[in-house]
Amino acid sequence: GKFPGDASVSKGFLDYGAAVSGYIRDLNLNVTAETGDLYFVSVQAENGAGSFSDVVSSKPIHVYGANTPGTVFDGRKAEEDADFQQDTTSVGITFSGFESPACGIRSYEWALGSEPGWSDILPFSSVGIVMLNESHGQAQAHLHLDHGTQLYASIRAHTGHGCHEDMIHSSSDGSMVDIKPPVLNAEILGIFKFKADHDTMKALYQVEYDEIAFQWNATDDNSGIANMTWMAGSLPFTDDIHLSTATLDSQIPFLSISMHDGETLIFTLEAVDLVGRAHV
Repeated sequence: GKFPGDASVSKGFLDYGAAVSGYIRDLNLNVTAETGDLYFVSVQAENGAGSFSDVVSSKPIHVYGANTPGTVFDGRKAEEDADFQQDTTSVGITFSGFESPACGIRSYEWALGSEPGWSDILPFSSVGIVMLNESHGQAQAHLHLDHGTQLYASIRAHTGHGCHEDMIHSSSDGSMVDIKPPVLNAEILGIFKFKADHDTMKALYQVEYDEIAFQWNATDDNSGIANMTWMAGSLPFTDDIHLSTATLDSQIPFLSISMHDGETLIFTLEAVDLVGRAHV
């Protein structure tokens, strides 16, 4: 109950027979820090003649909140999760939200694995961890990583001495090492007087001048394409004929470009993947 002798929480006294210990189950107790509620266990004994002893109650019982697993974020930006990274020589993570109101947290360990909770890439260790406060910190390690490596970071928070749980564990949702730029293919369609081999980078000559058909295809097998832009100019990487334009399509809009007799037109494309690597 909520005061000595009260049995409202357990909905009356419970019969334990001749046992001198037991559990009271299926309770719904409030956290003392949130409501101020204290609880008392009260016991009375009955003899063979049916007479009851006085009720004896425990000291006040404080209810603490449960241990809370925190969140582990891939990447070095605080509380901002990254799904991919370009770095092949180091890994950084941040974490926050670990709590043990009853026991406190005394230290952290971290590991890297190819699956959540695993430590096959980097064993659990306290090396590289910086605790910013009891529930928040960051970690970094230097190691060699290959393109396509999938990484999951795990954190173990060690609670205070004698706690009902020695550790609180949580893992990230994973990130992948992506160092390859997107694959970008493009071609000009139409009626040509002469069409040179693409590998030789020779000029193409077009009979038409009122329209040009230019299309492309950008792919990235790892992080995916974040954005694409195209522009047209009289020289490579210039946009004096058509300004650089972001697009989600695979070709220039119809009638967006026309040519004049004798004019040279150079298209420049850029595809950027979700890691930020570009292919032009």
